[in-house]
Amino acid sequence: MELDKQQIKRLRERHHRRHGIRPAHSEAMENATRFLKQAFNIREGARPIT
Repeated sequence: MELDKQQIKRLRERHHRRHGIRPAHSEAMENATRFLKQAFNIREGARPIT
C-alpha cells in the first residue's frame, strides 16, 4: 500500500494531535504574540503583563 503526500500529511497531523506535538510555527506565533502584548500595552494605567 503506497500512500500519497496528502495521506501522509493527514496521518502526521493526526499523530501530532493525538500526542500533543505542536508545529514549531505555532510556538513561535505564541511567543511573538506574547512579546507584542507586553511591548505595546497601551491601556492607560495598566501594569505590564508578565
